[in-house]
Amino acid sequence: MYQVKKPSCFCNFNEYSYFCAVVRRVLFLGGVCPLFYYQLKMTIEEIKKILEGRIGGTDIFLVDVAVKPGNSIQVLVDRPGGISIDECVDISRFLNGRMDRDVEDYALEVSSPGVGTPFKVKEQYENHIGRGIEVVSNDGRKITGRLVSFDGEAIRIDAGGKEKELKFEEIKTTKATISFK
Repeated sequence: MYQVKKPSCFCNFNEYSYFCAVVRRVLFLGGVCPLFYYQLKMTIEEIKKILEGRIGGTDIFLVDVAVKPGNSIQVLVDRPGGISIDECVDISRFLNGRMDRDVEDYALEVSSPGVGTPFKVKEQYENHIGRGIEVVSNDGRKITGRLVSFDGEAIRIDAGGKEKELKFEEIKTTKATISFK
């Protein structure tokens, strides 16, 4: 009465062999799988130009625009005192309204830079005056302390009671730190 059907394979042996070869090339040889390869036609400069139409004339500033694999566009924005989620949503809607989803296939993320994100623009230093930062100099020294001042050319850090001045040419990376005191 009951018939047991044999499971059918999703493809024949040749298709399976080709699929395995592609996966092997991607995983072990660092190749790009042609199934997942798609290049975003819009450039980062074009995205920045579109953003300028929204944030120009406001105190919001652009920190970075990055396009990651899979056409994931990441936009980092900030403002003195911090940016709200609602403002990030408004900027995201503005960008989506100006970019054509029929032409481009992308994922968009608009956010503020996180605590562990290295500073990319000088406006971030202004935002963090009085707060803790960690600076790595070009010669590998790590200085942790409170950002005392910023004058556009150099920063002053209070590192355990000693003030140190670093010019921007001497700085490799700077990150904000969190203190739980």
